[in-house]
Parts: sequence; structure tokens; C-alpha cells
Amino acid sequence: TLVKTLANSLDLIDGTLEFGHNVMLGYHAQNHLDSLKSNATVLENVIEANRELSEQQVRGLLGQFLLQKDDVFKKVGVLSGGEKNRVSLCCLLAKQANFLILDEPTNHLDMASADILASTLSEFKGTILFVSHDRSFIDTVATHVFVVANGKQSALFEGKLKDYEEVAERSGFPNILKA
Repeated sequence: TLVKTLANSLDLIDGTLEFGHNVMLGYHAQNHLDSLKSNATVLENVIEANRELSEQQVRGLLGQFLLQKDDVFKKVGVLSGGEKNRVSLCCLLAKQANFLILDEPTNHLDMASADILASTLSEFKGTILFVSHDRSFIDTVATHVFVVANGKQSALFEGKLKDYEEVAERSGFPNILKA
């Protein structure tokens, strides 16, 4: 709910939400299929995300996510769940947003694709807010861990998951990873 609200996919319950000057939001929903055109090709979907990119640039981006050669001419509707997820992520990255919100971005991805995504995002120069259950992905990408415990307590911890566990133990904050 928090991620969807921040991404403007759900209305605020109360208050206001305002992003800073020049923030360009990119959102990858857990149900990313809504953002893809199933009758269009892989290449067409990514070009539609940013018409300023050349076909060569789009093919380069797709190639980073293991979508190469004739694969770019497949209709999105015939792709596997993991392939659709990779196309959706390519569309997101093509938009050149500087604030990415990702809801379970490694769902349906094989280990190689999840590693490619983590590597790509770890080099991203903007801000990333993501929800994930993939500990390897979290430890590659995260610089801070935001924890909501028991639906009541929340805190932001600097570092990776192990850093959160160490600080939580010292401070008495609940360690949700031991549950």
C-alpha cells in the first residue's frame, strides 16, 4: 500500500504528497503487465517508453536483460512471465526517471536476470525505493533498509540487511528477519 501510494497508484488516505523539483518518477508495479502492450513487440514496447532513444540504444538496453536478436521482434503476449518482467524493467529504465519505485522487481526472474537487474540498479545515479524478499538483490542494491515491525514501529537503518540486524539487536528494535 505504501509503495502504491508513493507511486500515485492509490489515493492518499490523508494529507498530501509532493515530490521535489525535477523528480521524474518511474514505477514498476508488482503486476507490471498492465504497463505492457501484449500485441506489440518487445522492441516496440521499449521504444514507446522513450521515443528519444535510437533503436540501437533500445537494443543495447534489451541486450543487457538477455533479450537479443530475433527475441526483440516477439509479441509481448507470447513471452514467459520472466521475459515480460524483463521487458517491463527495460521500459522503466528507458524512461530515464531519476526516482524509481520497484515493487518486487525480481518476481519471475531467473537468477541471472535478477543479478543483471541488481548490477544495473547498483550503478543507477538516482534514488531507488524498492520492496523485495530477495536477500541477494537487497544486499546488492540497498544502501538503507526501512523496516516496519508489527505494523506499528518503523525505522530507517543505514547499510545492508546485516547492518540492520546488528543495529536492531543493539537498540532493541524488533528484528523482523528472525521471525
